[in-house]
Amino acid sequence: MATFERTTLSNGTRVLTAPMSHAQSVSCFVMFAAGSRYERRDESGVAHFAEHMFFKGTERRPTARDIATEIDSIGGEFNAFTGKEYTGYYVRCAADDRDIALDVLLDMLRHSKFDGEEIEREKGVILEEMNVYLDTPQRYVSNVYDRLLYADQPLGWDILGTRETIAQAKALHRRALELDADYADAHFNLAGVLAKLGRSDSAAVHWRRYLELDLGSPWAKIARAHLDGEAGGEDAPEADE
Repeated sequence: MATFERTTLSNGTRVLTAPMSHAQSVSCFVMFAAGSRYERRDESGVAHFAEHMFFKGTERRPTARDIATEIDSIGGEFNAFTGKEYTGYYVRCAADDRDIALDVLLDMLRHSKFDGEEIEREKGVILEEMNVYLDTPQRYVSNVYDRLLYADQPLGWDILGTRETIAQAKALHRRALELDADYADAHFNLAGVLAKLGRSDSAAVHWRRYLELDLGSPWAKIARAHLDGEAGGEDAPEADE
């Protein structure tokens, strides 16, 4: 008997379901085949930075507190991670609350605001995360290993980026918008993988309801509107370099 099933939706999204009949909880993961190895030198760290920004508010849930409160209200746990090859976002919760988990997760990934002020504030969070890695040799040693193995190319660079790239707030803000418009369309939309573990009653119905859509286009529409505003001289978020 197969331990998981794979289904490809009409938009190309691959859905992996792993039924566990004894479990009363679910784990909902959205995995994208896009990580730090796809970055240029001047945007090093933007994939990880974007991961943080997806938690900062959407059109329906304007603040990070709104997002966290909704997941907390169902006793859920949510987080994300960035690697060299992929990024992932997940919610774990009771099986009966699966629809809420999926709605929040997909809202974050499709309608995040990428607010300029939030991007500026998040710089300090990322820089402090760098300090934690530097102060923890057993974690930092893997960065040293990659640097020695792959040298000066994306696989050899730190996933968090550098202090210089993170400090360039204006450039990072613009690149985050470009990531929404282009990088997401090129990598996220074409290579999206979603997996779900736990109780699996009517699993296909739940997944299709939320995922049989164009994951990339809402990002692109919002981001290109911001970029067009910059090009046309309209008001755009500004930050000190």
